Amino acid sequence: MPKLYIFGIGGTGSRVLKSLTMLMASGVKLDTNIEQVIPIIIDPDLSNGDLNRTLDILKLYHDVREEINNPQGFFHTPIETLSQTQNGATFSPEQFQFRIDGTDNKSFGQFIGDGSFNKENDSLKELLFSQKNLDAEMQVGFKGNPNIGSVVLNQLVNSTQFLEFAQSFTPGDKIFVINSIFGGTGAAGFPLLIKNLRSGDPQIPNSAEIRTSVIGGVTVLPYFNVTPDPESEIDSDTFLDKAKSAMGYYDRALLQNNSLNGFYYIGDTPKTSYENSEGSKAQKNNAHFIELAAALSIVDFCNEAPRLTSSNGRADQAYFKEFGLDAEENVSTITFDQLDSSTRERIKLPLAKFMMCHLYLQLGKEKASKSMWMVDKETLTDKRFFESATFLNTVDSFFNYFSEWCSEMEDNNISFAPFNINIEARQGLHFIQGVQPNKKGLLKSNDSFDGVTEANSESFRNFNKSSAVNQLMKMLEESVEKVMQKRELV
Repeated sequence: MPKLYIFGIGGTGSRVLKSLTMLMASGVKLDTNIEQVIPIIIDPDLSNGDLNRTLDILKLYHDVREEINNPQGFFHTPIETLSQTQNGATFSPEQFQFRIDGTDNKSFGQFIGDGSFNKENDSLKELLFSQKNLDAEMQVGFKGNPNIGSVVLNQLVNSTQFLEFAQSFTPGDKIFVINSIFGGTGAAGFPLLIKNLRSGDPQIPNSAEIRTSVIGGVTVLPYFNVTPDPESEIDSDTFLDKAKSAMGYYDRALLQNNSLNGFYYIGDTPKTSYENSEGSKAQKNNAHFIELAAALSIVDFCNEAPRLTSSNGRADQAYFKEFGLDAEENVSTITFDQLDSSTRERIKLPLAKFMMCHLYLQLGKEKASKSMWMVDKETLTDKRFFESATFLNTVDSFFNYFSEWCSEMEDNNISFAPFNINIEARQGLHFIQGVQPNKKGLLKSNDSFDGVTEANSESFRNFNKSSAVNQLMKMLEESVEKVMQKRELV
């Protein structure tokens, strides 16, 4: 059963994984050869706001999918932890995280054994690291210092989680790595991880299979700024210089020797400024279109992967891609119309269906409470279900995260705004930007969600076999597609 291991490094890694999870929840499918997705998040800042929001979203995805019988659209692809795959362990979202030994409550100087060096090594230490570097507390990450990150992250191969990853790896499995190039954790972790994956080290289980596997990666260039803060070590004025320096190193260390089968890169002229946070709970950036585009590189890689091969620790053929828009250079707002045709074909219908389900549950559910499917004695999804913890803590929570994700991308700069999120129930079918529902011969157009309620009343018994969540998701998926086709929304 081929698996896709996705290493998300640093805060950007977590945010891109969040976007990928939203795409998969809506029904965007990876290649049919990928039967499991295993996210592996590498971030020493365990209290990072972006990290913990992504972990909660991954948990909710897992919980909802567990209730759906043979999902074919929404929540189609299984997301599992390493421990589930390797040991059959009970699911726990904390298992998505790589733990880096020796970083808790320690400065970088303590980590490398400062104070126990001989005179020569002490001089070398002072040459390589400033006193600020040595005093840096590592439990909040590397604060934009890849020179620190490269030392600490070199210990990854000795971790329990890396051993679990290597032991679970089988021929045909694929690997993808997400990183940003202008910070500390991502910029340092990417080349170190690829180097170890391609090393063929006999001490690593299944090293021969890993060394000759198909590996892809996306590197995210600067796409936001942070507010100036003289007390912070993070300065967005240095982002571009760091990116240029790192790209030169990546070219020498990774690209010239074909370490990657597929390499994607993306960025944008920074227009948004986030609060300057060195980590912990405060580092919780709004979702950005660049992260969605980076997530789409994973989907593209999965479609490219079946034709790719590697041997002797190198890709037999390598390709390079960047993301582009079918739009004017200075566009400030992106809708589905500004996406190129292949991207639009890939995501418009799934995202529109999922958004329509969310809006229906927000705007049309109350009116539907008197319909056949809400009061029929055979239904599992009656009014009591929608007031239950089962609905509120799983399906409703995930849809709320989806709505938050869409709203944050719309409010960001550049804005991704394919939907009219703040609409009234009577105009519900006008939720896709630039799309008017076709009247289809109706004497009086009804642009509310009543058609979805009618379709639910016809189909709910078809999905009344295992759980209320299964009935709801299967019923809604079928009903909204019927209405969208009838009214020519996509």
